[in-house]
Amino acid sequence: MRNPERFWDRIAKNYDKHSDKKRESLLATIEKIKRQLNPEARVLDFACGTGEKALGVAERVQSIHGIDLSPRMIEKASIKATDRQIENAQFSKTDLFDATLQPGSYDGILAFYILHLVDDPARVLDRIHELLAPDGQLICETPCLGESGALIGWLLALVGKLGVLPEVRCFRIADLESMISNASSFQLIESESVAENRNHLFVVAKKA
Repeated sequence: MRNPERFWDRIAKNYDKHSDKKRESLLATIEKIKRQLNPEARVLDFACGTGEKALGVAERVQSIHGIDLSPRMIEKASIKATDRQIENAQFSKTDLFDATLQPGSYDGILAFYILHLVDDPARVLDRIHELLAPDGQLICETPCLGESGALIGWLLALVGKLGVLPEVRCFRIADLESMISNASSFQLIESESVAENRNHLFVVAKKA
C-alpha cells in the first residue's frame, strides 16, 4: 500500500465505533494485559490506534507510551488521555524503528492486531526484543488468517496485494508461535486462542 498513513487516518474517524461494539471483549483483554504487568512497568503500545488499550492499562503501570503511524489516531488518543486525566500515558506519531526509542527501555511491549500487517514480522520482532529490558515481555494478539476455514484471510490478502487495503499476512497459529519463539529468542509464557475468535492468538513472550 502506497500510503498507509492516509488509510489509517480515514479509518480513525469511525475506529472507536468498532471498539464500542466489542466493549466487553476489549475490557477483558485489558484485564489480561494488566495481569502480566507490575506497577513499576514502563510499557510501549506499538500501533496503539486511538489508545483504548493503553489508557485502560495505564492505571496499572508506571508509564505507557503509545505509538502509531496515523496522526489522527494519535490525536484521538491524546484527547482521551487529557479528558480522562491520565497523566502517565503519552502518544506519539512515529514507528517502532524511531531512533529515539532506546534499547532496553521497556518492561512490556503491546502489539495488538499488527504483526500480520507489517512488511517484515521477523525484523519487527527483533526490534521489539531490542527495545525490551531483560525479562521484559511482548504481549500481543494476532489474527491467524491462514488457519483452516479462515477464507476471509486469503481474500483480504488478495485485496492487500492490489493496494486497496494494507497487505495481510495469513499466519497459521503454529507458524506464528514458532516465529515468535525462534526470532530473537523469545520464551513463550502463554499462548492461547481467543475465546470469541479461535483464529486469533493471544501471546505473552519473555525476552530470553
